[in-house]
Amino acid sequence: MGRDDRPVTVPIEVPTDPPTPVTVRAAPGSGVPRCLLLGAADEEPQVVAPRPY
Repeated sequence: MGRDDRPVTVPIEVPTDPPTPVTVRAAPGSGVPRCLLLGAADEEPQVVAPRPY
């Protein structure tokens, strides 16, 4: 996963018009990492399926 198996946060853009900046946080766990999509500060984080990119 990452250094010392700590959560990794990656800034991305959702391909909307105009693009929407969001953040994905992947945290290690048993098996598949847990991934959260973090949008604006007033939005609830959404669990997303990890993708093998």
